[in-house]
Amino acid sequence: MGFFDQLKQRRIFQIVASYAAAGWVVVSVIDQFVDREIVPAAAYNVTLAWYLAGLLIALVVGWYHGERGRQRVSRDEMALLGLCVLVGVGLTVLLRTPSAAAAGREVGVLEAGTPGLDPHRLAVLYLDDVSPDRSLEHVADGLTETLIDELAAVPALNVVSKNGALQFKLLELPRDSVARSVGAGTIVTGSVENAPAGRIRVNVALSDGASGTEFRRGSFERAGDDLLALQSDLGAEVARMLREWLGEEIALRMDAAETRNVAAWAQVQRGEQARKDFELRLVQDDLDGALARWQRADSFFVAASALEPRWSRPQVQRAELAVRMAQLTAGDLDEAAAWIERGLEDAERALTLDAANGRALEHRGTLRYLRWRLGLEPEPAAAEALLASAEQDLTRATTLDSNLANAWNLLSIIRSQQNDIVGAKVNALRAYEEDAFLRSAQDVLWRLYATSYDLEQFDDAVDSCDEGRRRFPAAAEFVECRLWLLAAGAVPADASRAWALADTLVALSPPHLREWNRVIGQITVAGTLARAQLPDSADAVLRASRAGPDIDPTRELLAFEAVVRVQMGQRAEAVDLLRSYLEASPEHREGWRWTNHWWWKDLQDDPGFQRLLTAS
Repeated sequence: MGFFDQLKQRRIFQIVASYAAAGWVVVSVIDQFVDREIVPAAAYNVTLAWYLAGLLIALVVGWYHGERGRQRVSRDEMALLGLCVLVGVGLTVLLRTPSAAAAGREVGVLEAGTPGLDPHRLAVLYLDDVSPDRSLEHVADGLTETLIDELAAVPALNVVSKNGALQFKLLELPRDSVARSVGAGTIVTGSVENAPAGRIRVNVALSDGASGTEFRRGSFERAGDDLLALQSDLGAEVARMLREWLGEEIALRMDAAETRNVAAWAQVQRGEQARKDFELRLVQDDLDGALARWQRADSFFVAASALEPRWSRPQVQRAELAVRMAQLTAGDLDEAAAWIERGLEDAERALTLDAANGRALEHRGTLRYLRWRLGLEPEPAAAEALLASAEQDLTRATTLDSNLANAWNLLSIIRSQQNDIVGAKVNALRAYEEDAFLRSAQDVLWRLYATSYDLEQFDDAVDSCDEGRRRFPAAAEFVECRLWLLAAGAVPADASRAWALADTLVALSPPHLREWNRVIGQITVAGTLARAQLPDSADAVLRASRAGPDIDPTRELLAFEAVVRVQMGQRAEAVDLLRSYLEASPEHREGWRWTNHWWWKDLQDDPGFQRLLTAS
């Protein structure tokens, strides 16, 4: 009789399958008991260890006693069962809660086995509200965001920002998928639920990002009217689990509770929940719904300020709401100006309460910059002073709180406008490092590309362009940057690829930019053809790309054509094109007096080019 026939006759498959199903029910029940603290957390590990050992025991029992009829117990069977018991004991030891030293060794194994997923890189996912009526969402969100802030202040940890965590709030993705998306070796998850006698229970767990396997969990309850104690206890519990996992001391700076007024804290959390709903409605193009959520958020912050007048945070949050409305209404200067004034008042009130509030300074600097950019300060000297004060606010904000990604981002924009390309890139890098998921991440990646391109740091430019294309596949600018890199010779010249990208650029462009980008695509294709040693083809494409005043009233596209003409060695043609451009747009001439861009490197000793720079 063959081996598989013996397995069938002894009914091993049926015995093992029956045991596996029944045993897993027991493991799941113990899991629920641990979650509710009916039994200690160690019970789950012990149950799991013996469940696995039991699979081996089921195999042995099935082999020796699976046939019909009576069978005697043999010495071989007893030896194998004894070995299975030893396996169970060993698994129990392995799955027990490790010491700090053992946890440190586990980290070494993880780092060696899963390159790119450092366990010190944490993603704290938003706690789930599992209350029957979903009434604890503002508590869950507030606890999550406070925990992110506290962990971000720990030097030994690298924590995914609130924006990074927020993108997964409505998505049910496996933990390992989330970990790969944000490069996190450790995932923090949990839930908030009602408990008897008006109490609230918080459950929290740590998981290995590489495998998604949960390896630490904890739970605690507090009275429903003591939310600040919940906040403090959550940080302490996560710190304890991190100490066990990472094998080092993790000290949290438990001062995020800037108020002891629980009612005011709850109002701010409700306001934050409404503010996130406002942003979501904007993405969904539900403007009426967005406005209603904005008003609801503002009312919660007003209520919080009334409950705790000495607390600066409600005023900071109101300033942030005003910044968003000023940005959204920038097309109507009167309305935008009103929002800027409202926001500046809120920021000033916050700074009166807390002069070292980095976020209040960030919002004041942003509002001052918006006032300058929208031309709401017509007097040149006053406008220059306004921009300087915005820069000063943003610089001080980043000094007080280096995690303010939006402040770094806006400083990068200001540096670009000052022709400080190196400074612009440095600030853009800081913005991206502090928060790769911020609302303006698309702009930051483009600026990282553009500043790297302008500095001839083409490897960095390629990386930023590729990352932008990966993260924002529908964004036309990350197709355009690849075209410019082809034309610059930063990547191997490929005419077929260039034409395909030019078609994609047009397809992804909004209607009002479609013709402009069609010409940009042709000019950059011509640059690629020139790099491929096809000058006649490049010349033909450039001549076909000339646009009329309906598409290019400032004649700026002539300057882009001049870039390719320089590349082809046609210096006189390039100077003529630049002359036509500056005659059509004399207001741009001032900028040309300082230009030293690598595009014009071969023209620096050309008399005609020098006359363009010095002409009045």
